[in-house]
Amino acid sequence: MTKPDVVLLDLGNVLISIDPAAFSRTLGLDHEESRGRYRKNVIDLVHQYEAGAIASPEYFDRLGAVFEGKFSRQELSGAMLNVIGKPIEGMEDLVRSISGRTTLGLVSNTNELHFDHCRASFPVLKSFHHFFLSYRMKCLKPDPEYYRHVVQSLDIDPPQILFVDDLPENTRAAEKAGMRALLFSTTAELERVFPSLSLL
Repeated sequence: MTKPDVVLLDLGNVLISIDPAAFSRTLGLDHEESRGRYRKNVIDLVHQYEAGAIASPEYFDRLGAVFEGKFSRQELSGAMLNVIGKPIEGMEDLVRSISGRTTLGLVSNTNELHFDHCRASFPVLKSFHHFFLSYRMKCLKPDPEYYRHVVQSLDIDPPQILFVDDLPENTRAAEKAGMRALLFSTTAELERVFPSLSLL
């Protein structure tokens, strides 16, 4: 197989582990009854935040209202940041190994708070040349518009792009857009596949 001109890597659960349940745990909403009371409204707000439909100040105002003022913005922000875990084992080294062989892009459904935190906390992101972030693009994977924007921005033939994501619906959408795609499982699996693509 030919070497891709661009490798696109997802952020959550490809580069960095994500634990959505940490949000409710941090706020002391561990019980199913407590989580269930707020879950739908919180999920809807996070979706809007990651889609760029609302900015950070409005997001936190509306999130605070969901919880009826029980938590300060600082508490809500801290709970959100606890969702971000540690780097996936081996991925930092792998990214650095391939960064000199191909152009790297980050593809992520994320929000301003999470991305600013990740950029400040994980030096591996300095290896990336392009950032395709849902809240900036105002669309989310697996929306076809997300992939059209990526292809247009890179201005190369889609088959020259390798898209790596941990969610099947996102890799399927990448393939529909003409890209090559890999469903992420482990770093070891990428290390097995990448030599055949002349990436290692």
